[in-house]
Amino acid sequence: MDLISHALAGALVAGAASPAPRPKGLLLAGALAALMPDLDVLIRADGDPLLTLEYHRHFSHSLLLVPLLGLFASLIYRRVARPALGLTRVWLALSLAVLSADLLDWCTSYGVHLLWPMQEQRLALNIIAVVDPAMTLLLALGLWGLLAAGQRAAWIGLVAGMTYLSIASAQQVRGEAAARAWAAGEGVPVQRLLVKPTLGNILLWRAIVDDGARYHPLALRIGMDTTDVRSGAAIAHWQAHAEPLPESLQLALTRFERLSDGWLVRHPLDAAVVGDIRYAMLPDSNQPLWGLRLPEAGSGPVELVEFRDGSKAVREAFLDQLLGRAAVASVTRAD
Repeated sequence: MDLISHALAGALVAGAASPAPRPKGLLLAGALAALMPDLDVLIRADGDPLLTLEYHRHFSHSLLLVPLLGLFASLIYRRVARPALGLTRVWLALSLAVLSADLLDWCTSYGVHLLWPMQEQRLALNIIAVVDPAMTLLLALGLWGLLAAGQRAAWIGLVAGMTYLSIASAQQVRGEAAARAWAAGEGVPVQRLLVKPTLGNILLWRAIVDDGARYHPLALRIGMDTTDVRSGAAIAHWQAHAEPLPESLQLALTRFERLSDGWLVRHPLDAAVVGDIRYAMLPDSNQPLWGLRLPEAGSGPVELVEFRDGSKAVREAFLDQLLGRAAVASVTRAD
């Protein structure tokens, strides 16, 4: 998730685990400890645009490193603040703060290498967006309650956050059912299905139905009783070995294919770009949010490019779908 949410969660968890009722120093240490796993964004190299993608949320987010990062944060905290708490209590509180960051990132669509090095697969629950104001607000209220009323309020805040995640998980289940119902109605076979929330909410979701040859993007507005499904234009698969390319480009694209879990397409507006169809500005769009631009001459380095569009037209289209105002020619509803 975003850094503010991580810091709030880390402070809240550290405070809840502390024997002191309002340990302000430990709250700050917990907030900073929760940010430590994301220091992996500093891993980058000129000429290798995929290095950051590969190592962000990698080994630094492994459960194996939680106690080590917690110990490192504890030693610094005791050195600077010289608290009355013993090292074991501080280590436990700050390790839980680090763990909170890993688990929150696990809930997002980008995922984490939670079981590294035992398992190299990036794990993602796909139930909340990287930025979710409602989750951030619940964490902030829990921290405010901790400072104002003590640890009981902190636990209430944590339970509220977990309840929100449970609701998000239920929304995802309903979204998957609606996407499968749409596929059955359209006669589209489902080889793979991805359902993930859009930015900042758990009402409007993006689904991608993979029929084995094409991807079908869907916008799912999951209300209290019904789910509106809006389909976008399908787009063909692209695979790293599908075209004869120089070995250096094949290696880069094979690596990108692994990092994107195979969800690759040619960008419909720029044939020189191979993009990750999982992410787009609008939930029913077939235009990837980012991808690799291949060199024109067929040799040379690839370039990581983004297609972020914050124009008024895109913002209005997103709000129309979020608020159910979009004019849709064919809308299906499923419980």
